Amino acid sequence: MKIKIVTLLLVLLITLSGCGFNKREDVEAELQESLSVYPTKNLEDFYDKEGYRDINFSKEDKGVWTIYTSISKENEYGRSNIEGVVLHINRNSRTSEGEYFVEKGMKDVRKDVEKRYPITMKNGKLHLKNSNVDPRIKEKVENFELFVQFGNLKKLNQYEFKDFSYNNELPNYFLSYTLNQNDDNLKEIGKRLNIKIGKNPDLTFEGRGDVKSDVGGSNSITYTLDDADDCIFTSFVSYRPERYIK
Repeated sequence: MKIKIVTLLLVLLITLSGCGFNKREDVEAELQESLSVYPTKNLEDFYDKEGYRDINFSKEDKGVWTIYTSISKENEYGRSNIEGVVLHINRNSRTSEGEYFVEKGMKDVRKDVEKRYPITMKNGKLHLKNSNVDPRIKEKVENFELFVQFGNLKKLNQYEFKDFSYNNELPNYFLSYTLNQNDDNLKEIGKRLNIKIGKNPDLTFEGRGDVKSDVGGSNSITYTLDDADDCIFTSFVSYRPERYIK
């Protein structure tokens, strides 16, 4: 009897392990499809790209791409300084607007600094909407490259698997990989941001809702560049109905 129980338990464990592995493969396959936009060097190409359309889209709505890239570093107060860009590329109006943002966590959270600079995209380049801005910010905006313009994520199977979790009730997923310092994307990020990559970099994908769709939440990509200094690079690209964009 005991042998039968042990055998049944082993079969159950093997079955559950297999289901988890298959689910990871399913998530990776769907992710690979959504990550096909990396890289898109010319941002204007998004005007003619159509993403995953779910039941929330009306027939006449061509959709809006939202593209985000930021870098977060731990500061002297043990808080985070964050700089980045969020850009909404509207396929209906063929216009693009967003903001360049700078956030600094202070020792007293009530004194946190947050600045946002409205931007537009013309001829594939980012431009400030207000000309009366610090020249250093103007230079940063005009030279800024979103990760989708240079990142290449076409082969997830090249990375060393680290961790995976999936909750089909919510649903949400978490998928991570261990990287080495010679990873091409890490090299490009380090070069563009003048950042030294730490000893234990990793790559994480996580999101809520359908992996193919961003309607239920952001499918985000996170590079931990240096875990010792809490240096994190984040990107996401979503495709949503126009009415969802505030």
